[in-house]
Amino acid sequence: MEKSYLFYPSENTENLLYHCLIKIIPSLNYEKPGDLDYLVKLTRYSSEEFIKKTINSEFLKITEMYLINKGESEYYDEIFKYLSEKIKNNSYLKGIAYTYYFEKGKFLISNDKPADDHNLFMNALELAPNDKDIQAAFVQSLKVILEQSDIYEAVEKIEACSDKFRRLSVNRKFIELKMAVYLKAALRSINTNNVTEGEEYLNKFEILHKSVPGIMVEDHLVGEAYSGLSVFYFKRGLYNKAKECLQRGLKYAPDNKQLKIGISSF
Repeated sequence: MEKSYLFYPSENTENLLYHCLIKIIPSLNYEKPGDLDYLVKLTRYSSEEFIKKTINSEFLKITEMYLINKGESEYYDEIFKYLSEKIKNNSYLKGIAYTYYFEKGKFLISNDKPADDHNLFMNALELAPNDKDIQAAFVQSLKVILEQSDIYEAVEKIEACSDKFRRLSVNRKFIELKMAVYLKAALRSINTNNVTEGEEYLNKFEILHKSVPGIMVEDHLVGEAYSGLSVFYFKRGLYNKAKECLQRGLKYAPDNKQLKIGISSF
């Protein structure tokens, strides 16, 4: 029929080819790279919604078969690369790209490659910024990356993520992570006698906390940061300022023992 259409491209032959593809595709197991050509050929037809659904469904089947069940990640990469190069319609590519980035990212988590899975989740988030599952995976991978980074680099990275992904501004886990980063950066600055910078990070923490009420704060980080600042001022004889720092901290961690002990000494 393909040869027939080549010599005489009639509408009837085109319809027959289309219905042949619809019957062939569900039976494929994609063991041979040439099997992917059937999916590519399907994209040449005009039934856009049906084709999009079929391609997404088949790529999910490929994902389960080769990545999840067999762990053949390199072959899975080859399949995605081939389809990405051959399929010209971006609306078809978006669905399989989302699946690829998300599922390959989850696969890499078990292989202890945090930088790689984080980049994949970032790509997935660019495609689906409102997706809660992607946001959760991205924030978790970001947390691992930040724990392995210098704290000042961590500040730069998480602020860059805030600028790039505005939807994360209402993600509670992301906000919790950002507040923790500011508190850690403040403590580092205070411990190195850069109190001006420490105050700047604490101000950022306080503004963020005020903008999203009810967010969980790591109690011990609040205690360490504000107690550290209090000690800095206390050693310099600025007793009122030292007490004020403890009072500020207690607003965010009212049950923190370190802050309570400090305030009781005044």
